[in-house]
Amino acid sequence: MEDYTIVTIYFNGQFWVACIQKSLNGKLLEGYYTFGTEPTNPQLLYFTSQLLPFIKLLKVERLTTIRLSVKEKVTHISSKDSYKEALSLELEKRKQEKREIKKLDKEEKYKQKRLAKKVNKRH
Repeated sequence: MEDYTIVTIYFNGQFWVACIQKSLNGKLLEGYYTFGTEPTNPQLLYFTSQLLPFIKLLKVERLTTIRLSVKEKVTHISSKDSYKEALSLELEKRKQEKREIKKLDKEEKYKQKRLAKKVNKRH
């Protein structure tokens, strides 16, 4: 990855601010510097040559990493999807109950058959 520095100067409604984004060895660092009034050309030159290297930059997560983590955490399920999911769960539950009932009936019939055979053998 390339190392780079991006300086964006903008007016935030009250002050002129410089937003510094720096990438070093794949890590993203960010910092801010407030100018106050609109900076003149000599002030900008002084800022870039003298002050910029000494501004404290903090480590931040990359925007794509943040987007992915948010996307994983938040799942948007529409009402149709939730309805379909609930319906399929209900059908699966009914199916399982029917299987259990069939199994119990089959076992009961088998026991009755065996009992009937025993009774027939005795007589």
